Amino acid sequence: MLNVVNSVEALLAIKEGQIKCFTRDPDTGEWVPQPLTAQMSAPATVLSTFAAEIPGDVAVALDSHVCLRMMILNHPDNTGRIWIGGTGVTAATGIPLEPGQVQELSLGDTGGVSAIAEVSGEKLVVAYLV
Repeated sequence: MLNVVNSVEALLAIKEGQIKCFTRDPDTGEWVPQPLTAQMSAPATVLSTFAAEIPGDVAVALDSHVCLRMMILNHPDNTGRIWIGGTGVTAATGIPLEPGQVQELSLGDTGGVSAIAEVSGEKLVVAYLV
């Protein structure tokens, strides 16, 4: 690796699932770690929300809204779990959300998420960034 490092001005290394950036100090020749700032491909400009009533007998897709990110909340007043996932999600295949629990997802459309409830008629609240 030293041969490769010596041939470039900046090095990206993958370690423990994280990308780390190093630059060479021109005075000492040492490789110095640099902080990385997470950047989105486009800045979010609007936060919107909607609520969805979820049945207990069949999975339903959430309303479709184009987004950069979303957070899905199992409403705190609910009494049972709601499972979220792709089309046809079930209690065996979905992500379980307890009442009051939130799951953040990076999807391009809220309609890509389906849900099914332990108790029919309970609510999810979806906040999404556009």
